[in-house]
Amino acid sequence: MPYLAHFGLVEKPFTLTPNPELYMHTADHTGIAQAVVYALKQQAGVIKVVGDIGTGKTMLCRILLHALNDVQPLAYINAPERDEERLVDTVCTEFGVQPGSRESAYEALRHFLLEKHAQGHMPILIVDEAQALGVEGLESLRLLSNLETEHDKLLQIVLFGQPELDALLKRYELRQLNQRVVHSFYTRKLTSAEAEQYVRHRLSCTRRKGNRRELFSKGALALMAKSSRGIPRLLNILSEKALLVAYSETAPRVERSHVEDAIADSKDLLFSPVSILDKTTTRRVLWAALAAEAALAAVIALFLLPIGDFKGSSFLARLLESGVPAIESTQTAALPGPEARQPQDR
Repeated sequence: MPYLAHFGLVEKPFTLTPNPELYMHTADHTGIAQAVVYALKQQAGVIKVVGDIGTGKTMLCRILLHALNDVQPLAYINAPERDEERLVDTVCTEFGVQPGSRESAYEALRHFLLEKHAQGHMPILIVDEAQALGVEGLESLRLLSNLETEHDKLLQIVLFGQPELDALLKRYELRQLNQRVVHSFYTRKLTSAEAEQYVRHRLSCTRRKGNRRELFSKGALALMAKSSRGIPRLLNILSEKALLVAYSETAPRVERSHVEDAIADSKDLLFSPVSILDKTTTRRVLWAALAAEAALAAVIALFLLPIGDFKGSSFLARLLESGVPAIESTQTAALPGPEARQPQDR
């Protein structure tokens, strides 16, 4: 591509596909990978790795697969099926198991695992995007996790998923599987320093030999780190767009103004109505809305109830006892904040 030559690059540094050759080892990911490998050596059973979208779970999963490359047998499933039979069929296929004409896939898998156990092996199943399994698919995995001898498990399972996976496992019907999760790990976002290092690392991996130019100014890096909120996927998108903007202006490097253009072109991706407000502001807005709604209800009640019933109105009595604050015309300070009034059952 022309812009690669312009910046002295031999390949695109900010692709969205998980390329292990461009992976930057952070303390967070390295610690999780080491902990998972250790847990597998201890034959822990079910292990779970959860992280928000774009925080590098799939990349971490690929790194783990590379680390376990010499471990046999090893099966990997991405975006698995919810259907129980198809899921077991897929697991068999990944392990290279072919059911006989008179046995089910589940029976064939059990025989295979018993055979490997007799040889001193503990097969490992890694499932990426495990939240896609839903309740039915996760229940099927629980049945696979039940495969065991009197003393040992026959299969270890590692689940990678988004926060929805945690929500699923908390459901009553999945409580048995949730109790089998021995270790849980959580990927976090990059710090500002790590985000800047991430961009530099990817450029260093893809630049032409001998090219030592700084392709992003300090201001550009700082703005990208802040705007991306430390999410690697968003960093990739912003960096790619900023490079293209700089190339269109034949600029030798990406400046802050180029990043601003990239951000303007990615507003729907970077921002949402709630994320623009900080938590304190959001709470104050909600409390103000509740106070305004209560005040409006009081005004309506005054018009609907007879004057003689004002003092005896149970509705107004409860309303006044609830402590609805007075709302002054333009006094923002009169709007109750979370410090002024907290729900009793929170």
